[in-house]
Amino acid sequence: MTLKKKISYGVMSAALGLSLVGGGTWAAFNDVEAMSNSMEAGVLDLKVDPTVVFDVSKLVPGDTMHRLFKVENVGNLDINQVLMHTELIVTDKDGNPSKKDFGSQFKVQWLTSDFQPIITPFHKATLADLEQLTKKGESPDITTYIKELLGHQFKSDLPVNDTDHIIMSVEFLDKKQKDSQTGLYKQNKFQGHGMKVIFNLEATQYKGESREND
Repeated sequence: MTLKKKISYGVMSAALGLSLVGGGTWAAFNDVEAMSNSMEAGVLDLKVDPTVVFDVSKLVPGDTMHRLFKVENVGNLDINQVLMHTELIVTDKDGNPSKKDFGSQFKVQWLTSDFQPIITPFHKATLADLEQLTKKGESPDITTYIKELLGHQFKSDLPVNDTDHIIMSVEFLDKKQKDSQTGLYKQNKFQGHGMKVIFNLEATQYKGESREND
C-alpha cells in the first residue's frame, strides 16, 4: 500500500472515531419527569328491600294484593333505569311442571314510584305478558313516573343514595267464563296450581360521555 493511501485511511479512521465520540457525547444535559395517572371504574349497585314481595296461598279469582318495596342506589354511579325482568315457573296441583297459562290469570299494576303515578306503557299487563316482554327484551322501567303533571317532566333515574318506593298490585282475574256444555267455570282447571314469580331487577348505567373537563 502506498504512503498516500495509508494517509487517506488514517484520516478516514480518525474522522470516524471523532464522529463516534461526538455522537456519544452529543446530549450532555437530560431531564426526566413522570406523570402519575389513575383510572377507576364506578360501582353500579342496586339494593331491593324486601326481596320477597308476594308469598300468598289459597288464592281465588277476584283476590287483589297490594305490595310496597324499595329500590335504593347504594353505588357511586347514578342509575338510568331499573328494568323488571319476569320469569314464571308454573306447577300443577301435584307439583309437576304445567304448560297451562296460569300467568295470564294475574294482572299486574304499577301504582306509584316515589309516591308519583307510574307511566310505563305496560301499566296493566298480566304476568304472562311481562314474561313475554322479558323474552323480547322489552322489560319495563319501574322507576319512570310523572314528576310534574302540568310541565310533563319525566323522571327515569335513581341518583346515588336515592330511594324509590314502588307500590304495585297483582289481581287474580275473575273472568266468570263458563263451559257451554258442562256449565263449569273455565278457570276451574287452575285449581291447585302453583306459580313461582321471579322479578329480576336490572339497574342500567347512563350512556358514556366525554370526560375532557374532569
